Amino acid sequence: EREVPAPELLQRANAEYAAALRDFSFDEVDMRAGGASYAHYYKQNILDTPQEGTAKSKLKRLLQELGRLSEEGSLPLSAECAIFVLRDETRMDVLKVLISGPA
Repeated sequence: EREVPAPELLQRANAEYAAALRDFSFDEVDMRAGGASYAHYYKQNILDTPQEGTAKSKLKRLLQELGRLSEEGSLPLSAECAIFVLRDETRMDVLKVLISGPA
């Protein structure tokens, strides 16, 4: 069997990785664990600051940024490094982010 050069192998691995995980790069989920409580490290902060109290200018800016992040190709997605963003379905100011990279 022919040995595959390292750059070619890495390129193929990155393509397969991106194809398999592209749909998970930016996603929306219900982060409330069966009710009003959030399954989130900062759940108490989230409960203490209702979205209704957030300034409209902040929400507008957040909406713009989330729109940019949700565009395909805006977040790095390869076997070497990737960023995955989960946004709560009901509150756009509640996010979870996973950043992976070389050790």
